[in-house]
Amino acid sequence: MAGRAPALQDVPRRKGFVALLPAADATTRIFDFVALIEFPGCPPTTRIKLPVKGKGMATALKADPMSLVFGDVPTHGWADQLLMLHNTNTVLPVAWRGVKQLPYFNLMPSSGTILAGQTNQVMVRYQPKALGSHSGAIPLQVTSEAGGI
Repeated sequence: MAGRAPALQDVPRRKGFVALLPAADATTRIFDFVALIEFPGCPPTTRIKLPVKGKGMATALKADPMSLVFGDVPTHGWADQLLMLHNTNTVLPVAWRGVKQLPYFNLMPSSGTILAGQTNQVMVRYQPKALGSHSGAIPLQVTSEAGGI
């Protein structure tokens, strides 16, 4: 089967997090194949044809809330807010990790695994070490439990 990029649906852009989610028809694909099994040292007549089925499923996280506003925080002080990460796949676990840390913002924990259909809490800490307004997006890498993106 020739590969093609899955269709993506528009996700509302809100300050804080930006995501591209697969369209509903692109999250699950069913594949039918026939595997030819050969046994070393045996004649070619001992080959076995075995039907094989597989289902490819997308992994995805949903963040709630989509934007965090910390308000006024004193320099060298800190403020914490909880971010809920929900695994929208109802069958497969998903692994995630913060790709890079932004100045003044940290994730605790910085990585984790979320079981199918479950939600985990992540604490986001804002700890300014300089005067001014600070903002940014914290990128998360989402993978299957085995590590593939």
